[in-house]
Amino acid sequence: MTVPAETTSPTRTLARMRVLVSQGFIVAWAVTWLTTLASAADSWWHPLLLLPSAGLTLPPVLRWQQTYAGTRATLGLSVGIVTWTISSLLHISPGAVVAVAIPAAAMIRGKTNISLFASTGTIMGCAAIGLLVSITQSQLTLLYVGLAVLLPAIWALAFWGTRVSWNLLVELDAGHQTYTNLAVLRERFRIAADLHDIQGHTLHVVKLKTALAQRLLRADPDAAEVEIAQIQELLLETIGQSKSLAHGERNLTLAGELENARQLFEADNIDVSVRNGGTPTGIVETLSSLVLREATTNILRHAQANQVHITLTPASILITNDGLSTSVDPDLNGLAVLRKRINEADGHLIARIENDEFITEAEFPGTQERKSL
Repeated sequence: MTVPAETTSPTRTLARMRVLVSQGFIVAWAVTWLTTLASAADSWWHPLLLLPSAGLTLPPVLRWQQTYAGTRATLGLSVGIVTWTISSLLHISPGAVVAVAIPAAAMIRGKTNISLFASTGTIMGCAAIGLLVSITQSQLTLLYVGLAVLLPAIWALAFWGTRVSWNLLVELDAGHQTYTNLAVLRERFRIAADLHDIQGHTLHVVKLKTALAQRLLRADPDAAEVEIAQIQELLLETIGQSKSLAHGERNLTLAGELENARQLFEADNIDVSVRNGGTPTGIVETLSSLVLREATTNILRHAQANQVHITLTPASILITNDGLSTSVDPDLNGLAVLRKRINEADGHLIARIENDEFITEAEFPGTQERKSL
């Protein structure tokens, strides 16, 4: 019996969020600094004064989900304070407050009340420095102080909001991984229970027959040989049943495999739909169950699927999934082994890629109850 891999594909939601938020932060950083540099272009050296702070505010933007602390953070904040102070004294640009706002917002961590207190302190500090513009250009005081309140508040809210959302998604992902591992453990317990059923009874019978053969060995050698022969036959039968269990051939029902596949897909956050046009019976049901089990394992191991569709008829089974891996191989080993068995049953198994979907299809044309899909 095949057990799904313990490691699932990388969490798609987290990856998408990291990319989208990083892109948003970079765009916001670029627009903010381009606007600030443009507003400071009345003198050639004003933009040059702002460039060091622009460069130092980029690292916390690129690594927004990580802790921003240490020497680099201290340097960025210190240079930002100096830049904003000079900009206010020389009325270079009110947008230069981001030189302080970005590193300060990136450094704020902790509980909500602590973050709120630190953000308020940052805003008040930026506003106080912005008041310095009144020394030389009092008419610009409202503009400088207004932006000194607005921009730090926006950046603090942006960092806080994205980090809270990120932490929630990380916790959800951890719960999802736990649920997936539990699904795998349930499958293993099912295998262990089947193995116990097969071998537990056999070992008990072998123990009794061995004791009987020992007692008969001298009194009735012929009867002892019969017992030993029965033990050998029983062991061979048990070996065969164990092999059948290993290959997933024991007590297979399509309904059971459908439910097992549904649980495993849902544990991996994959939407699954089943279209039942009729249930196969006999050998067709057994082989269809094996195809479904192998396809389920391949999807969990090799794909990054979002959707799986299963279609049944009395003479066929069709499984399609999206999320193809770049290294996907239609001739997977498990399917290759199944193909031989299905061919022996006058059926055929096809695995192909079509319209960015991986399709696994088994048909048994000889079945009298066959219906078209």
